[in-house]
Amino acid sequence: MSMSQFYILSNRGDTIIYNDYRRNVPRTSTEVFFRKVKFWEKGDAPPAFHVDGVNYLSVKKNALYFVATTKDNVSTRL
Repeated sequence: MSMSQFYILSNRGDTIIYNDYRRNVPRTSTEVFFRKVKFWEKGDAPPAFHVDGVNYLSVKKNALYFVATTKDNVSTRL
């Protein structure tokens, strides 16, 4: 997997840390991610999901979201 972006968001959606490694995912991905997580249809969003050609992989820890994005196909198996 080649990570496109990495960011940390507060539980209010504020960007704490942001780094864009490949510049192939729009900067607005932080807003897309937060909107999807907060308004997920069945409660908690899964740790990996796909929206408009972008894969979002996330972990929530202590009211912070740690998020990686990629355009590549990914396997969530470790």
